[in-house]
Amino acid sequence: MTRRLRLLVAAAVLALLAGCAAQRYNTEGMKLVASGQREQGLALLAQASQLEPTNSRYRLDYLTQQALAVRELLARADDARAAGKTAEARELYLATLRIDPGSDRARIGLKAVDMDERHAVMVADAGKLAKSGDLAAARAKLRLVLLENPANVGAQKELARVNGEIERAEEARRAQIAATSVLKKPVTLQFRDANLRMVFEALSRTTGLNVIFDRDVRPDLKTTIFVRDASVGDTVDLILLQNQLEKKVLNANTMLIYPATSAKQKEYQDLKVRTFQISNADAKHLQNVLKTVLKVKDIALDERSNTLVIRDTPDTVAVAERIIAAHDFADPEVMLEVEVLEVSRDRLSNLGIKWPESATISTPTNAAGTLTIGELRGLTRDQLLITPLSVGINLKLQDTDANLLASPRIRARHREKARILIGDKVPVITNTATPLGTGGSVVTGSVQYLDVGIKLEVEVIPGEAFVTKTLLEFTGGRSPWDLIMFNPTFFADYHRHFEPLEPFVKKLNLNLDLDDIAKEYQSSNMYWGGTLYAMPLDGDIHIMFYNKVAFERPENKQKFKEKYGYDLAPP
Repeated sequence: MTRRLRLLVAAAVLALLAGCAAQRYNTEGMKLVASGQREQGLALLAQASQLEPTNSRYRLDYLTQQALAVRELLARADDARAAGKTAEARELYLATLRIDPGSDRARIGLKAVDMDERHAVMVADAGKLAKSGDLAAARAKLRLVLLENPANVGAQKELARVNGEIERAEEARRAQIAATSVLKKPVTLQFRDANLRMVFEALSRTTGLNVIFDRDVRPDLKTTIFVRDASVGDTVDLILLQNQLEKKVLNANTMLIYPATSAKQKEYQDLKVRTFQISNADAKHLQNVLKTVLKVKDIALDERSNTLVIRDTPDTVAVAERIIAAHDFADPEVMLEVEVLEVSRDRLSNLGIKWPESATISTPTNAAGTLTIGELRGLTRDQLLITPLSVGINLKLQDTDANLLASPRIRARHREKARILIGDKVPVITNTATPLGTGGSVVTGSVQYLDVGIKLEVEVIPGEAFVTKTLLEFTGGRSPWDLIMFNPTFFADYHRHFEPLEPFVKKLNLNLDLDDIAKEYQSSNMYWGGTLYAMPLDGDIHIMFYNKVAFERPENKQKFKEKYGYDLAPP
């Protein structure tokens, strides 16, 4: 018995030491976080939470400080990446993962940094190609960069410069052709109902213009034209317009004449084939958009790889590229880390000596198994019998404040609802009795499975649709949501649709700790008319700066006192 008692006492001492260690870790961790040693402080807070997993205060401190640290590091990393400081951004994303190994934003940020570094090399290579005179290859490489990241500023600037050089080179080429082209020469023609080929033959002999006819140009076409001192180009356009024909200029003194049909235009126009890898949008939807807007007919879809292949003129392909870039972007989404807790306010305390709850006293009996009153009066204490008594020492304290049921991550995308159900499907049997004409009835049963448990739905609503979708439903008497997260800027417009928080909190026997929130922030973003409607979600310590001198000037104090009736004081 003595050895068992020693073991129980030792276990109690160990539990007490663990509790003291958890409290020490929590206190030291909060101090380290406040002093700027965030990673060391979070490590101690995590140890405190692990030593006492049911202590909601330790867990809340750890999760709050972790969320604040992750938020700050991610903001700094995003700023560094936007400024082109990829090395600094990479280190900040890695620091975020050391604090929160499950951070999806940090992983995505690291992939984005890798992409930025790869794109920087491609942009530099494109610049070298442009300097060497290979402008087409430089533009193709830059377009690959912008397909992956349309917001790449370096690629945008370099592409604009390369396109400018290409346009200047094309203008110079056209100017050179125009300077030596026979299409600028003046000509005088007078024909009435003349054969088309004879008119072009005369034009060729006069100006030196070479004309090639497509095989489908009818030989019996006739034209009537009277022009004086008109350019060859304008004269040819007038002739072609009368006969629904088109031309393609091959060089300074040669052109091709063909029927103005869509098939012939596709055949003779300079066409370009371009493959678009769609990352986020639906390729089938984009295919319909391009067919409707640009009338693109030569377009192929590969649903397996979400790829579009377009064959059309360079101008059409360029417009298609801009349309695809405007549609191919990732949908905004919100990631929520949810913890479902079973909370109990009972604490089972079972410490100290456990005394016996009852005792039974019995008397000896005679040979007949009975006892008379006289014999009972003659009994002494040595003749009374009592059942054995047992005494126990209990060293147990069970804290059952909270029990973690699940900790899922919910990703809610734009215009989609994210749902989670923690529970089970329970069969509900429904019997239907159908009376018969003979006097009986036929009973048919059906089984329907219903969800039973905790159901959570998350929906992301754009700011411009918040009023029309959310507040109108509240005004109409419906309450489709239990909790809403919104921008406090619009608190004055939204508060009348919400329930006061204080009665709800008091019902749960919880305490609201508002000491760390600036009074001015509380009055403008949390309270309205003295009633608490909202709480800050981010956990930040809100700070307000003010001009101290303005509050110390006597004239300001006097005017304030006269207007409001009480003394002017800093917030």
